[in-house]
Amino acid sequence: MSFETKKGETEKTIILGWRWVVDLLAYIYDALCDGLLSLLNRHSSSEPLHSAEVCEHNISDIVQGETYYGAEEHQYNTYWYCEECGEEMISEPYEE
Repeated sequence: MSFETKKGETEKTIILGWRWVVDLLAYIYDALCDGLLSLLNRHSSSEPLHSAEVCEHNISDIVQGETYYGAEEHQYNTYWYCEECGEEMISEPYEE
């Protein structure tokens, strides 16, 4: 192999390496932006439909919600909220 061929192959390898790094950084940036946007949407959409003081929070009205913070299926947080008034519960409800 000549010197020019080796130099060309080295340049191609460096370019492909940098392209991989840029793609990885773009993926991380997108995942972070999606996570932040989902957090912002969750807080803005959790406004109660009516006053939480009036709601009695029946166990049948409490449902589980999920907020995704990443692009993968397993990247989510679960929470519980009253379907009637929208108030978020501190822990999972249980039957008494």
